[in-house]
Amino acid sequence: MLNPSQDVLVWCDLYNNSPEYTGASFKAEYNLIMHMLTEREILFGLIGCLATVFFAYFDLTQPHGVTVVISYVSILGFGLLARSRRLIVFFGLLGSILSIIGYYYSPEGPYAEFAVTNRQLVVVAIATITITSHMFMTQQQEFERIMYKIANTDQLTQIPNRRALMVEIEGRIAEAERYHKELSILLFDIDDFKNINDQHGHLFGDKILIDISKVCMDWLRDTDFIGRYGGEEFLIICPHTSLEGAVALGERIRTAIESKSFSKGLKTTKTTISVGVSTYNNELNTLERLLNSADQALYRAKAAGKNCVRSIEEPANVIEPPRTAVS
Repeated sequence: MLNPSQDVLVWCDLYNNSPEYTGASFKAEYNLIMHMLTEREILFGLIGCLATVFFAYFDLTQPHGVTVVISYVSILGFGLLARSRRLIVFFGLLGSILSIIGYYYSPEGPYAEFAVTNRQLVVVAIATITITSHMFMTQQQEFERIMYKIANTDQLTQIPNRRALMVEIEGRIAEAERYHKELSILLFDIDDFKNINDQHGHLFGDKILIDISKVCMDWLRDTDFIGRYGGEEFLIICPHTSLEGAVALGERIRTAIESKSFSKGLKTTKTTISVGVSTYNNELNTLERLLNSADQALYRAKAAGKNCVRSIEEPANVIEPPRTAVS
C-alpha cells in the first residue's frame, strides 16, 4: 500500500498506467482503488462512515435537528487522523450533502427557523474546515516529502544514500524469498581514489564521484537501484537479474568508466573501478550475508589487480579485462 503522505497525483498516475485497469471491468477498478488506499484511510474511513450513519439517523428522525447537524463537522477529524486529503474532501462533501438533505427530510419542530439557520452555518463551517484542512495537509505532506528526500539522498551525488539502500535491499530480499525471484547486487569501489584526492584535490574527487554516478545511471534499467554505499563505494541492486546478467552489467559499467576522461577546469584524469557481484540464493538469503558476499567478491577484484569484475561464484564466461594504467 502507498504511504499516507503520498500525493493524489500518485493515485492518478497509478490509475492511468496500471496494467490492472482496462476500463471495462468493475472488479479491476475495485481492486485498483483498494490497492491505492492506505491502511489508515481504510480504518478511519470505515469509522467515519459509521459515525456519519449514526449522526444521519438522528438528524433525519429527530424533530430538533439543531444540535445533531453540528455533529457532521466532527467527521472531518477522521480525515485528519488518516492524514488523507481524499478523506477530508470526501467527509466534507458528505457532511454538507447530509446537512442539505436534512433540511428537506428531517421532521419539523418548534425551532424550524433556527434549524435552517443552523444548517446553513454548518455547511459554511464544513466548507471552511475542509478547505483549511486540505491546505494544511498539502503543506504538511510537501514538508514530509522534502524531509524524506533529504534523509534518503546523498548530498553530493544526489542519488540514494546508504539508509535508502538498506531499505530497498531488504524489500527486494523479501520479494525474492516470497516469489522466488532472482536478485543480484553489485558493490564497486573506485580504484586508488585516495591518490586522486591527494594529487588533484578533494573537489576534483567529488566531481569524479558525481560523474561516476551519472555514468552508472546511463546503464541501469528503471527497476535497478543505485546508491552511494559510503566514501568511494557504490551499490547497485538488480532485481530479477541472474549472476551472469549482473556480471555482464558490471563489466559494461567498468568499461564505460575506464574509457571516460574526468575533467574539472584544466585538470583531467582517468580512473577505474573494481566490482564485486553477489546473488541471492538459499545460503545468501539475508542482508548481512548478501552484502558480505559482495564485499568478499570486491576484495577478490582488488587482489586480482583491480579494474575487473569478480564474484564468489564465478560464471564460466567471465572475461578477464585488460589492465590499464591510471594517469
